[in-house]
This record gives sequence, structure tokens and C-alpha cells, in this order.
Amino acid sequence: MGRSDGGALEAPAHAAQVKPFFIDRFEVTNQQYLEFVRATSHPPPPQWANSVPAAGREHHPVTGVSIDDARAFAHWRAAKDKLDYRLPSEAEWEYAARGPNDRRYPWGNEWQKNNANIRGNEGRLSDVGSFTKGATPEGVEDLLGNAAEWADDQLRPYPGGKSALPAANLWVIRGGGYDSNEATATTRWARRRVAAITITSDFVAWFRRRALLRNESFNTIQKVTLQILTWSSWRLIPIIPQLDSFSPSS
Repeated sequence: MGRSDGGALEAPAHAAQVKPFFIDRFEVTNQQYLEFVRATSHPPPPQWANSVPAAGREHHPVTGVSIDDARAFAHWRAAKDKLDYRLPSEAEWEYAARGPNDRRYPWGNEWQKNNANIRGNEGRLSDVGSFTKGATPEGVEDLLGNAAEWADDQLRPYPGGKSALPAANLWVIRGGGYDSNEATATTRWARRRVAAITITSDFVAWFRRRALLRNESFNTIQKVTLQILTWSSWRLIPIIPQLDSFSPSS
């Protein structure tokens, strides 16, 4: 996990332990979040006029949400689907994106400009699943670009890291946004827990769910994969770490 050749907050590369889990194939969309808002009376994102997303943006990733909003959605959807959803930790998110061999990008080690919604100053949000060539080998999409993602970890230096934190009470954001570039898309970012997210800040704060299994063994993953994917219309992807290569026991 991490990169010794990256920025100060990304160094050094180090071992991290991750158990098997499921993760959303796509990021949570405006349409899914609207269902949550209507069912719970949770406050909508501030840029939604009349408490609904703009027409034509129903399948964009939801933006303008704090990490507490994202947690509330996961809690509600867990009860609805009868699955133990939560936000992924940073280690889980990075393992889903980089795999056991520490790929530089979700699809491999070579940059491919058409594999992610990363357009710099010319960028704008797009529907989830629009860049299928950028999927991981397991099938997880949109891990780079479009809108950056919350990870449910407070920002701290990595073990052995010497960087000074930019501020206190920051939570990790990963994946870059549509206005990122090749260099910044893989950077480790952070925002305050209750982020001051404005109408124009599509760059930050969308999220995907991680499904927690009560017995997270390899055999359990195999047994429930078909059932859980049927429940979720193939939206959850099993991630089975190779513990001997990525995350030795600590």
C-alpha cells in the first residue's frame, strides 16, 4: 500500500492487511441517493434544486455529500438489502484499485487516457460505467476520475512516513476527479469530515459501498458470491486478497 515514489502523504510503500470483501462495481448514483433522501428525509446535496438532481444527471455519481452523509446512506441501504454495508477503508479501496501486484492504475501499469474520466480543465461529470476499459480485472469501474471517493479513514501519515498533516480532522479521499490529470489522479487527498462542499465542487465526495461478511473467509466468499450478486443485480464485486503477497499478518 502507498508509493515510495509518490507525494509526501503517499509514502512510504508498506504492508497492510485486508480481508476478503465485496465492493460496489460502480459509485453510488444520484438516483440511488434520491431514493435514500425520499425514504429517510435526509438532507439532499446542496446543489440539488427542489431536492432532486438535475434532469439528465440521474446516473452521475452523487456529489456534494459529507462522509457522514455517505455513512448514513450505507446504513440505510444495509437495512434495505439486509447486508452489512459500510464505506471501504483506505486499505480496502486501494487494494480494490491496485490488486495484489500493486498496479499503478486500476487497469494496469501504463497510463491510458481514455480509460477514465480525467480531462483536466475541460472535464465534467459523466454517467457511472462510461469508461469500461478502465475497470479492474475483477470488474470494479470508475476507481479513477469522474469524482473522487471518500475512504472511511482519518488522514494520518503512513507507517514510517514523515509528512506533516495539512490540518486536523481530515478524512481520506482517493481516486481523483474529472479535473485531475495523469499525475494527480492517484494522489492521496483529504477533506474535513463535514466538508464545506459547494455547488461547483463535483471533484469531491462521492462514494461506493463495501459489503462486510460476518465470516470473511475465502470459503464463505465462494459460497455467497452468486447469491449476493443476484440480490444486487451484479453490482457487488468480490475482492479476495492474496494475503501472502499484499498484506502479511501484522
